[in-house]
Amino acid sequence: MPLGNLIIAGAVLFSGGSAHKFLTLCKHASIQMFSIGTYMKIQSLYLVPTIEDVWQRGQLHLFTAAKESGEPLRLGGDGRCCSPGHTAKYLSYTLMDLKTNKILDTQLVQKNEVRNSYAMELEGLQRGLARIAEEELQISHLVTDRHSQIKKFMREVHPEIIHWFDCWHIAKGTFYMFF
Repeated sequence: MPLGNLIIAGAVLFSGGSAHKFLTLCKHASIQMFSIGTYMKIQSLYLVPTIEDVWQRGQLHLFTAAKESGEPLRLGGDGRCCSPGHTAKYLSYTLMDLKTNKILDTQLVQKNEVRNSYAMELEGLQRGLARIAEEELQISHLVTDRHSQIKKFMREVHPEIIHWFDCWHIAKGTFYMFF
């Protein structure tokens, strides 16, 4: 594997660029470059496994630090869909430690894994809380948006966790009621 190929493929991926656009640019500028197939192979064989390894080691470090603090976690959770409305195919749900402002966990949910796109946010939260529980970490507070399924889930399944609503979401909802 030529080192230059690995560096260029990494630069495209890590900068959030499009491999197709980059390779088209190189073609129009008459710059000799690898094919899209080679890019995909480099990405799947080297780059993605490296990203996963770095993420897992960093996450383990954060979990260890949280355990050593001996304090229960105060988490903020929110989901982000790939598109607005109920047509979303993917949702990433993120749990952040509000004391350290560090992302402790992120979960990707696909629409076909749940009954509809509205249920993706609850599924993401459930997976994230399960991951935190695997590490035997305690949670004292959780801040989320006003998702009705999450509200019910927290009340019925996790009454030991104090559940708060994010004031930004409340303010946004109030604004839309008046304007």
